[in-house]
Amino acid sequence: MTMPILSLINPGSPQITHRGAVSEYDDLVHAAPAIDPRTPIEDVEDMFLSDSSLRCLIVVDGARQPIGIVMRERFHERMSKRFSPALYHEKPVSRLTDRDMACAEWGTDAAQLLELAGARPEERMYDSLIITSGGQYAGVLSAKQLSELSNRVRRNAERKEKAVLHSTLHAFDSIKGETGYVRQAAAEGKLHASAMMDKTLAGKTSLDDVSSAFQQVYGQVNDQAAEMEHLRQYTQAVADSIGVIRGWSDSCHMLALNASIEAARAGEHGLGFQVVATEVRKLAMLTKAATGQIEETLAQMVQALNQAVKTGERTREQVVMTASGVEAACGRFEQLLQAIAHNQEQLAQIDACAQRMEERAQSAHAELRRMAERD
Repeated sequence: MTMPILSLINPGSPQITHRGAVSEYDDLVHAAPAIDPRTPIEDVEDMFLSDSSLRCLIVVDGARQPIGIVMRERFHERMSKRFSPALYHEKPVSRLTDRDMACAEWGTDAAQLLELAGARPEERMYDSLIITSGGQYAGVLSAKQLSELSNRVRRNAERKEKAVLHSTLHAFDSIKGETGYVRQAAAEGKLHASAMMDKTLAGKTSLDDVSSAFQQVYGQVNDQAAEMEHLRQYTQAVADSIGVIRGWSDSCHMLALNASIEAARAGEHGLGFQVVATEVRKLAMLTKAATGQIEETLAQMVQALNQAVKTGERTREQVVMTASGVEAACGRFEQLLQAIAHNQEQLAQIDACAQRMEERAQSAHAELRRMAERD
Protein backbone atom coordinates (compact mmCIF):
# COMPACT_ATOMS: atom_id res chain seq x y z
CA MET A 1 0.00 0.00 0.00
CA THR A 2 1.40 3.41 -0.99
CA MET A 3 1.91 5.83 1.93
CA PRO A 4 1.10 9.53 1.42
CA ILE A 5 3.69 12.23 1.40
CA LEU A 6 3.46 14.24 4.60
CA SER A 7 3.85 17.71 3.13
CA LEU A 8 5.56 19.95 0.62
CA ILE A 9 6.94 23.22 2.00
CA ASN A 10 5.95 26.05 -0.37
CA PRO A 11 5.78 23.73 -3.39
CA GLY A 12 5.12 26.64 -5.72
CA SER A 13 8.27 28.56 -4.81
CA PRO A 14 11.90 27.43 -4.49
CA GLN A 15 12.52 29.95 -1.66
CA ILE A 16 11.00 30.12 1.81
CA THR A 17 10.64 32.95 4.28
CA HIS A 18 11.96 32.75 7.83
CA ARG A 19 10.38 34.91 10.52
CA GLY A 20 13.24 34.68 13.00
CA ALA A 21 16.57 36.52 13.26
CA VAL A 22 18.02 37.85 10.02
CA SER A 23 21.04 35.90 8.74
CA GLU A 24 23.27 36.05 5.69
CA TYR A 25 21.64 33.01 4.07
CA ASP A 26 17.93 33.80 4.52
CA ASP A 27 17.45 34.22 0.78
CA LEU A 28 19.45 31.09 0.00
CA VAL A 29 17.41 28.59 2.01
CA HIS A 30 15.18 26.62 -0.38
CA ALA A 31 12.32 24.24 0.19
CA ALA A 32 12.67 20.52 -0.35
CA PRO A 33 9.83 18.04 0.13
CA ALA A 34 9.48 16.54 3.58
CA ILE A 35 8.34 12.90 3.60
CA ASP A 36 7.33 10.33 6.13
CA PRO A 37 9.91 7.59 6.83
CA ARG A 38 7.22 5.02 5.84
CA THR A 39 6.84 6.43 2.33
CA PRO A 40 7.45 3.61 -0.21
CA ILE A 41 10.65 3.81 -2.17
CA GLU A 42 8.66 3.46 -5.42
CA ASP A 43 6.85 6.73 -4.63
CA VAL A 44 10.16 8.42 -3.87
CA GLU A 45 11.49 7.23 -7.23
CA ASP A 46 8.41 8.68 -8.96
CA MET A 47 9.00 12.01 -7.25
CA PHE A 48 12.58 12.20 -8.52
CA LEU A 49 11.51 11.12 -12.04
CA SER A 50 8.69 13.66 -12.21
CA ASP A 51 10.90 16.61 -11.15
CA SER A 52 14.36 16.70 -12.65
CA SER A 53 15.31 19.74 -10.52
CA LEU A 54 14.60 17.93 -7.26
CA ARG A 55 17.97 17.23 -5.62
CA CYS A 56 16.89 15.73 -2.31
CA LEU A 57 14.07 14.70 0.01
CA ILE A 58 14.00 15.26 3.75
CA VAL A 59 12.69 12.48 5.97
CA VAL A 60 10.96 13.82 9.07
CA ASP A 61 9.15 12.29 12.04
CA GLY A 62 5.69 13.13 13.31
CA ALA A 63 7.01 16.27 15.04
CA ARG A 64 8.56 17.45 11.74
CA GLN A 65 12.04 16.90 13.09
CA PRO A 66 14.50 15.73 10.38
CA ILE A 67 15.72 12.15 10.82
CA GLY A 68 17.50 11.68 7.48
CA ILE A 69 18.06 12.80 3.91
CA VAL A 70 17.67 11.11 0.53
CA MET A 71 20.02 12.56 -2.10
CA ARG A 72 19.01 12.09 -5.76
CA GLU A 73 22.37 10.81 -7.05
CA ARG A 74 22.91 8.21 -4.35
CA PHE A 75 19.27 7.10 -4.58
CA HIS A 76 19.57 6.47 -8.35
CA GLU A 77 22.94 4.81 -7.87
CA ARG A 78 21.39 2.31 -5.46
CA MET A 79 18.22 1.80 -7.49
CA SER A 80 20.14 1.35 -10.79
CA LYS A 81 21.44 -2.03 -9.70
CA ARG A 82 19.83 -5.06 -11.35
CA PHE A 83 17.61 -6.35 -8.57
CA SER A 84 17.12 -3.13 -6.62
CA PRO A 85 13.63 -2.24 -7.94
CA ALA A 86 12.29 -5.66 -7.06
CA LEU A 87 13.94 -5.57 -3.66
CA TYR A 88 13.13 -1.98 -2.64
CA HIS A 89 10.04 -0.65 -4.46
CA GLU A 90 7.63 -1.72 -1.76
CA LYS A 91 10.02 -1.02 1.13
CA PRO A 92 9.82 2.24 3.18
CA VAL A 93 12.19 5.02 2.29
CA SER A 94 13.80 4.69 5.72
CA ARG A 95 15.73 1.72 4.23
CA LEU A 96 17.61 4.10 1.89
CA THR A 97 17.70 7.16 4.16
CA ASP A 98 21.09 8.63 5.10
CA ARG A 99 20.80 9.44 8.78
CA ASP A 100 24.23 11.08 9.22
CA MET A 101 22.99 14.27 7.58
CA ALA A 102 24.27 17.73 8.54
CA CYS A 103 21.71 19.97 10.30
CA ALA A 104 21.93 23.52 11.56
CA GLU A 105 19.44 25.76 13.35
CA TRP A 106 18.30 28.81 11.42
CA GLY A 107 20.26 31.82 12.70
CA THR A 108 23.53 29.92 13.17
CA ASP A 109 26.47 32.11 12.25
CA ALA A 110 27.32 31.71 8.57
CA ALA A 111 30.97 30.96 9.31
CA GLN A 112 29.99 28.20 11.76
CA LEU A 113 27.49 26.83 9.25
CA LEU A 114 30.17 26.67 6.54
CA GLU A 115 32.58 25.07 8.99
CA LEU A 116 29.96 22.41 9.74
CA ALA A 117 29.43 21.78 6.02
CA GLY A 118 33.16 21.58 5.38
CA ALA A 119 33.69 19.07 8.19
CA ARG A 120 31.54 16.40 6.51
CA PRO A 121 33.12 13.28 4.95
CA GLU A 122 34.20 13.68 1.35
CA GLU A 123 31.39 11.47 0.02
CA ARG A 124 28.86 13.75 1.78
CA MET A 125 30.48 17.01 0.70
CA TYR A 126 27.84 17.70 -1.99
CA ASP A 127 24.84 16.79 0.15
CA SER A 128 22.33 19.46 0.98
CA LEU A 129 22.54 20.92 4.49
CA ILE A 130 19.27 20.79 6.45
CA ILE A 131 18.08 23.99 8.17
CA THR A 132 15.76 23.73 11.16
CA SER A 133 13.74 26.31 13.04
CA GLY A 134 13.03 25.50 16.65
CA GLY A 135 14.14 21.93 15.93
CA GLN A 136 11.61 21.48 13.09
CA TYR A 137 12.52 21.11 9.47
CA ALA A 138 12.52 24.49 7.67
CA GLY A 139 14.50 24.12 4.43
CA VAL A 140 17.84 23.15 2.85
CA LEU A 141 20.99 24.69 1.50
CA SER A 142 22.32 22.85 -1.56
CA ALA A 143 26.01 22.59 -2.41
CA LYS A 144 25.56 25.41 -4.92
CA GLN A 145 23.89 27.58 -2.32
CA LEU A 146 26.60 26.75 0.22
CA SER A 147 29.17 27.81 -2.36
CA GLU A 148 27.25 31.04 -2.91
CA LEU A 149 27.10 31.56 0.86
CA SER A 150 30.85 30.96 1.08
CA ASN A 151 31.46 33.57 -1.64
CA ARG A 152 29.06 35.93 0.09
CA VAL A 153 30.86 35.50 3.42
CA ARG A 154 34.19 36.01 1.68
CA ARG A 155 32.96 39.19 -0.03
CA ASN A 156 31.52 40.49 3.22
CA ALA A 157 34.80 39.72 4.97
CA GLU A 158 36.67 41.54 2.21
CA ARG A 159 34.35 44.53 2.54
CA LYS A 160 34.78 44.52 6.27
CA GLU A 161 38.53 44.15 5.88
CA LYS A 162 38.63 47.09 3.50
CA ALA A 163 36.44 49.10 5.85
CA VAL A 164 38.76 48.22 8.72
CA LEU A 165 41.77 49.11 6.58
CA HIS A 166 40.32 52.48 5.63
CA SER A 167 39.22 53.10 9.21
CA THR A 168 42.66 52.12 10.46
CA LEU A 169 44.31 54.33 7.85
CA HIS A 170 42.12 57.21 8.99
CA ALA A 171 42.98 56.41 12.61
CA PHE A 172 46.70 56.36 11.78
CA ASP A 173 46.30 59.67 9.95
CA SER A 174 44.74 61.05 13.12
CA ILE A 175 47.53 59.53 15.21
CA LYS A 176 50.13 61.10 12.93
CA GLY A 177 48.40 64.45 13.23
CA GLU A 178 48.05 64.14 17.00
CA THR A 179 51.67 63.08 17.45
CA GLY A 180 52.65 66.08 15.33
CA TYR A 181 50.65 68.33 17.63
CA VAL A 182 52.23 66.62 20.65
CA ARG A 183 55.73 67.14 19.27
CA GLN A 184 54.95 70.77 18.42
CA ALA A 185 53.51 71.32 21.89
CA ALA A 186 56.54 69.61 23.44
CA ALA A 187 58.90 71.79 21.39
CA GLU A 188 57.04 74.93 22.43
CA GLY A 189 57.03 73.70 26.01
CA LYS A 190 60.78 73.17 25.86
CA LEU A 191 61.26 76.69 24.49
CA HIS A 192 59.09 78.14 27.25
CA ALA A 193 60.90 76.02 29.81
CA SER A 194 64.28 77.23 28.51
CA ALA A 195 63.13 80.84 28.65
CA MET A 196 61.75 80.27 32.15
CA MET A 197 65.01 78.61 33.13
CA ASP A 198 67.01 81.63 31.90
CA LYS A 199 64.72 84.07 33.72
CA THR A 200 64.77 81.96 36.86
CA LEU A 201 68.56 81.76 36.76
CA ALA A 202 68.73 85.53 36.31
CA GLY A 203 66.33 86.02 39.21
CA LYS A 204 68.26 83.61 41.40
CA THR A 205 71.52 85.35 40.52
CA SER A 206 69.98 88.69 41.47
CA LEU A 207 68.67 87.24 44.71
CA ASP A 208 72.08 85.75 45.43
CA ASP A 209 73.59 89.22 44.92
CA VAL A 210 70.94 90.76 47.19
CA SER A 211 71.53 88.05 49.77
CA SER A 212 75.26 88.70 49.63
CA ALA A 213 74.65 92.46 49.98
CA PHE A 214 72.37 91.86 52.96
CA GLN A 215 75.03 89.72 54.56
CA GLN A 216 77.47 92.58 54.15
CA VAL A 217 74.93 95.06 55.52
CA TYR A 218 74.26 92.70 58.41
CA GLY A 219 77.99 92.60 59.16
CA GLN A 220 78.25 96.36 58.87
CA VAL A 221 75.26 96.86 61.17
CA ASN A 222 76.83 94.54 63.71
CA ASP A 223 80.14 96.39 63.46
CA GLN A 224 78.33 99.72 63.77
CA ALA A 225 76.43 98.52 66.82
CA ALA A 226 79.67 97.38 68.42
CA GLU A 227 81.34 100.74 67.65
CA MET A 228 78.34 102.61 69.06
CA GLU A 229 78.52 100.55 72.20
CA HIS A 230 82.23 101.37 72.52
CA LEU A 231 81.48 105.04 71.89
CA ARG A 232 78.78 104.95 74.55
CA GLN A 233 81.22 103.41 76.98
CA TYR A 234 83.86 106.03 76.14
CA THR A 235 81.27 108.79 76.56
CA GLN A 236 80.30 107.40 79.94
CA ALA A 237 83.96 107.28 80.91
CA VAL A 238 84.35 110.93 79.87
CA ALA A 239 81.22 111.81 81.89
CA ASP A 240 82.72 110.03 84.88
CA SER A 241 85.94 111.98 84.40
CA ILE A 242 84.01 115.25 84.15
CA GLY A 243 82.34 114.38 87.44
CA VAL A 244 85.75 113.99 88.99
CA ILE A 245 86.81 117.34 87.54
CA ARG A 246 83.64 118.95 88.87
CA GLY A 247 84.46 117.57 92.30
CA TRP A 248 87.94 118.99 92.07
CA SER A 249 86.47 122.35 90.97
CA ASP A 250 84.17 122.41 93.97
CA SER A 251 87.08 121.58 96.24
CA CYS A 252 89.20 124.34 94.69
CA HIS A 253 86.34 126.79 95.14
CA MET A 254 86.01 125.92 98.83
CA LEU A 255 89.75 126.12 99.30
CA ALA A 256 89.87 129.52 97.57
CA LEU A 257 86.99 130.75 99.76
CA ASN A 258 88.79 129.62 102.90
CA ALA A 259 91.98 131.22 101.64
CA SER A 260 90.16 134.54 101.08
CA ILE A 261 88.81 134.44 104.61
CA GLU A 262 92.27 133.79 106.02
CA ALA A 263 93.78 136.53 103.85
CA ALA A 264 91.19 139.02 105.16
CA ARG A 265 92.17 138.14 108.68
CA ALA A 266 95.84 138.68 107.89
CA GLY A 267 95.17 142.24 106.76
CA GLU A 268 97.86 143.86 104.61
CA HIS A 269 100.01 140.79 104.81
CA GLY A 270 97.34 138.70 103.17
CA LEU A 271 96.56 141.00 100.23
CA GLY A 272 98.72 139.03 97.77
CA PHE A 273 97.29 135.81 98.91
CA GLN A 274 93.82 137.37 98.57
CA VAL A 275 94.48 138.07 94.90
CA VAL A 276 95.59 134.48 94.29
CA ALA A 277 92.58 133.11 96.15
CA THR A 278 90.27 135.32 94.07
CA GLU A 279 91.81 134.06 90.84
CA VAL A 280 91.55 130.48 92.00
CA ARG A 281 87.89 131.04 92.85
CA LYS A 282 87.30 132.48 89.37
CA LEU A 283 89.10 129.53 87.81
CA ALA A 284 87.04 127.09 89.88
CA MET A 285 83.84 128.84 88.88
CA LEU A 286 84.83 128.80 85.21
CA THR A 287 85.82 125.14 85.50
CA LYS A 288 82.48 124.34 87.13
CA ALA A 289 80.62 126.18 84.38
CA ALA A 290 82.65 124.42 81.67
CA THR A 291 82.13 121.01 83.23
CA GLY A 292 78.40 121.73 83.40
CA GLN A 293 78.35 122.50 79.69
CA ILE A 294 80.42 119.39 78.97
CA GLU A 295 78.11 117.23 81.10
CA GLU A 296 75.08 118.64 79.28
CA THR A 297 76.73 117.97 75.93
CA LEU A 298 77.73 114.48 77.05
CA ALA A 299 74.19 113.79 78.25
CA GLN A 300 72.87 114.78 74.82
CA MET A 301 75.52 112.61 73.22
CA VAL A 302 74.58 109.65 75.42
CA GLN A 303 70.90 110.14 74.59
CA ALA A 304 71.71 110.34 70.88
CA LEU A 305 73.93 107.27 71.16
CA ASN A 306 71.21 105.32 72.97
CA GLN A 307 68.71 106.30 70.28
CA ALA A 308 71.23 105.33 67.59
CA VAL A 309 71.80 101.97 69.32
CA LYS A 310 68.05 101.33 69.41
CA THR A 311 67.72 102.33 65.77
CA GLY A 312 70.67 100.12 64.88
CA GLU A 313 69.08 97.22 66.74
CA ARG A 314 65.81 97.67 64.86
CA THR A 315 67.76 97.95 61.61
CA ARG A 316 69.63 94.78 62.50
CA GLU A 317 66.36 92.94 63.17
CA GLN A 318 64.91 94.14 59.87
CA VAL A 319 68.08 93.12 58.04
CA VAL A 320 67.88 89.67 59.65
CA MET A 321 64.22 89.28 58.68
CA THR A 322 64.88 90.51 55.14
CA ALA A 323 67.92 88.25 54.80
CA SER A 324 65.80 85.28 55.95
CA GLY A 325 63.16 86.16 53.37
CA VAL A 326 65.77 86.49 50.65
CA GLU A 327 67.29 83.15 51.68
CA ALA A 328 63.84 81.52 51.56
CA ALA A 329 63.25 83.07 48.13
CA CYS A 330 66.61 81.68 46.99
CA GLY A 331 65.49 78.25 48.20
CA ARG A 332 62.23 78.55 46.28
CA PHE A 333 64.10 79.64 43.18
CA GLU A 334 66.32 76.58 43.57
CA GLN A 335 63.23 74.35 43.79
CA LEU A 336 61.79 76.14 40.78
CA LEU A 337 64.99 75.51 38.84
CA GLN A 338 64.85 71.82 39.73
CA ALA A 339 61.18 71.64 38.72
CA ILE A 340 61.90 73.37 35.40
CA ALA A 341 64.83 71.02 34.76
CA HIS A 342 62.59 68.03 35.53
CA ASN A 343 59.91 69.48 33.25
CA GLN A 344 62.44 69.88 30.46
CA GLU A 345 63.51 66.26 30.90
CA GLN A 346 59.89 65.07 30.78
CA LEU A 347 59.19 67.20 27.70
CA ALA A 348 62.24 65.68 26.03
CA GLN A 349 60.96 62.18 26.87
CA ILE A 350 57.48 63.09 25.55
CA ASP A 351 59.00 64.42 22.34
CA ALA A 352 61.12 61.27 21.91
CA CYS A 353 58.10 59.05 22.59
CA ALA A 354 55.94 61.05 20.18
CA GLN A 355 58.67 60.79 17.55
CA ARG A 356 58.79 57.00 17.94
CA MET A 357 54.98 56.86 17.76
CA GLU A 358 55.02 59.00 14.63
CA GLU A 359 57.65 56.80 12.97
CA ARG A 360 55.74 53.63 13.83
CA ALA A 361 52.47 55.17 12.71
CA GLN A 362 54.07 56.17 9.38
CA SER A 363 55.46 52.65 8.93
CA ALA A 364 52.12 51.03 9.79
CA HIS A 365 50.28 53.55 7.59
CA ALA A 366 52.55 52.73 4.63
CA GLU A 367 52.07 48.99 5.15
CA LEU A 368 48.29 49.36 5.42
CA ARG A 369 48.30 51.54 2.30
CA ARG A 370 50.18 48.79 0.40
CA MET A 371 47.66 46.22 1.64
CA ALA A 372 44.75 48.41 0.55
CA GLU A 373 46.30 48.93 -2.91
CA ARG A 374 46.89 45.17 -3.33
CA ASP A 375 43.23 44.55 -2.54
